[in-house]
Amino acid sequence: MAVAPNWIAFGPGERRFGGMLGLPFLAVSSAVSETTGRVAFGIGAVLLDVVFVWIVVRGLRAALARRSAARS
Repeated sequence: MAVAPNWIAFGPGERRFGGMLGLPFLAVSSAVSETTGRVAFGIGAVLLDVVFVWIVVRGLRAALARRSAARS
Protein backbone atom coordinates (compact mmCIF):
# COMPACT_ATOMS: atom_id res chain seq x y z
CA MET A 1 0.00 0.00 0.00
CA ALA A 2 2.90 2.38 0.54
CA VAL A 3 4.59 1.88 -2.83
CA ALA A 4 2.40 4.32 -4.79
CA PRO A 5 2.66 7.26 -2.35
CA ASN A 6 6.42 6.70 -2.04
CA TRP A 7 6.81 6.72 -5.82
CA ILE A 8 4.71 9.84 -6.22
CA ALA A 9 6.55 11.69 -3.46
CA PHE A 10 10.12 10.55 -4.04
CA GLY A 11 10.29 9.08 -7.55
CA PRO A 12 11.87 10.82 -10.52
CA GLY A 13 9.93 12.79 -13.08
CA GLU A 14 7.43 15.59 -13.22
CA ARG A 15 4.17 15.37 -11.28
CA ARG A 16 0.98 17.36 -11.68
CA PHE A 17 -1.40 17.74 -8.77
CA GLY A 18 -4.86 19.22 -8.40
CA GLY A 19 -6.77 20.19 -5.32
CA MET A 20 -10.45 20.53 -4.54
CA LEU A 21 -12.43 21.94 -1.67
CA GLY A 22 -15.96 20.63 -1.51
CA LEU A 23 -18.64 22.09 0.72
CA PRO A 24 -22.40 21.78 0.42
CA PHE A 25 -23.47 23.89 -2.57
CA LEU A 26 -19.86 24.96 -3.26
CA ALA A 27 -16.92 23.27 -4.96
CA VAL A 28 -13.64 24.99 -5.74
CA SER A 29 -10.77 23.31 -7.58
CA SER A 30 -7.36 24.51 -8.65
CA ALA A 31 -3.90 23.35 -9.64
CA VAL A 32 -1.45 22.66 -6.83
CA SER A 33 2.31 23.11 -7.18
CA GLU A 34 4.50 20.06 -7.64
CA THR A 35 6.35 20.80 -4.41
CA THR A 36 3.13 21.03 -2.38
CA GLY A 37 1.83 17.80 -3.88
CA ARG A 38 5.06 15.94 -3.27
CA VAL A 39 5.23 17.18 0.33
CA ALA A 40 1.65 16.04 0.97
CA PHE A 41 2.31 12.62 -0.55
CA GLY A 42 5.66 12.46 1.25
CA ILE A 43 4.02 12.94 4.63
CA GLY A 44 1.51 10.21 3.88
CA ALA A 45 4.22 7.91 2.50
CA VAL A 46 6.44 8.31 5.56
CA LEU A 47 3.48 7.62 7.86
CA LEU A 48 2.65 4.45 5.91
CA ASP A 49 6.32 3.41 6.05
CA VAL A 50 6.38 3.86 9.83
CA VAL A 51 3.21 1.76 10.22
CA PHE A 52 4.70 -0.95 7.97
CA VAL A 53 7.92 -1.10 9.99
CA TRP A 54 5.93 -1.20 13.24
CA ILE A 55 3.84 -4.13 11.96
CA VAL A 56 6.93 -6.05 10.82
CA VAL A 57 8.78 -5.48 14.12
CA ARG A 58 5.71 -6.47 16.12
CA GLY A 59 5.27 -9.63 14.05
CA LEU A 60 8.93 -10.60 14.40
CA ARG A 61 8.83 -10.07 18.16
CA ALA A 62 5.70 -12.21 18.45
CA ALA A 63 7.26 -14.96 16.30
CA LEU A 64 10.45 -14.94 18.39
CA ALA A 65 8.42 -15.04 21.61
CA ARG A 66 6.43 -18.04 20.35
CA ARG A 67 9.64 -19.75 19.26
CA SER A 68 11.33 -19.31 22.65
CA ALA A 69 8.13 -20.39 24.45
CA ALA A 70 8.04 -23.56 22.33
CA ARG A 71 11.66 -24.37 23.29
CA SER A 72 10.91 -24.11 27.01
